Amino acid sequence: TTEIYTLSLHDALPISRNAKGQCSGRWMRIMTVGPKRRIKLPETVAAGDVFTIKAKITHHMENGFRLDQNGGRVPRDIIHRFHCSFEGETVIDVALEPGVASHPFFAFEARVPHGGEFTFTWYDDDGTVHTETRSIDVI
Repeated sequence: TTEIYTLSLHDALPISRNAKGQCSGRWMRIMTVGPKRRIKLPETVAAGDVFTIKAKITHHMENGFRLDQNGGRVPRDIIHRFHCSFEGETVIDVALEPGVASHPFFAFEARVPHGGEFTFTWYDDDGTVHTETRSIDVI
């Protein structure tokens, strides 16, 4: 049997259960706390090469214009800023507005003079800050 557990306004997660009522491990691994962040960049690059960085966060991006069942406005809840830096120097800094689709995705190019660490930061309307770091080596 499959049951639907509502996690937020927009997300529903099907949970498969076996005859004993135990949850299927296949579905359990995708249950995470908070938004899931995905970052893709090469582990190593040649000196002077330009490379692509891809960053995505799962977020429902509620724009604040929808009405709930009682006719009241659903409060705005968006990622309003994305910032990426390399060793403390800004690579990209983006301000997001309510018109941005759910699960914002960014792809941009960079060139680094030496190996180091990228810091990716997403700022949520509720004050939450989501941060991930990734290292890169220059050969």
